[in-house]
Amino acid sequence: MTDGATIKTDSSKTLGKGQHRAERAFAQLDRYVAWASALLLFLFFISGFGMTKPDLVSSLTGGLVTWRVAYDMHNTLQIPLMLAFTIHTFSGLRRALLRRTKRRRATAWIAAGIGLAVLGYLLTLALSPAAF
Repeated sequence: MTDGATIKTDSSKTLGKGQHRAERAFAQLDRYVAWASALLLFLFFISGFGMTKPDLVSSLTGGLVTWRVAYDMHNTLQIPLMLAFTIHTFSGLRRALLRRTKRRRATAWIAAGIGLAVLGYLLTLALSPAAF
């Protein structure tokens, strides 16, 4: 390369100063939500196992997690787990679409809209009066 060589950048794929901050904030939020999702999923599995094997879980936790505690925990964790899962999944989808497409705003809004639709569907199922 020569000293005067410049790197060509595609102006349609570069982000403005404010957009870089927003993308960093979205990436940081996604990391926090991913860890929260992992913790919630672990607790969800433990509570489910506590309902199917209450004697084992009660003895392993020193009587802290009984069948009733596991049942209440399992039902309480449904909505936060759905929220964390949906936010994490569709923020990752949004960032992947932003990297691979030319229409950045449209794809970001599409991913957000699909994420909200899926979250609405899951919440409708979770909050419906009919028991499954």
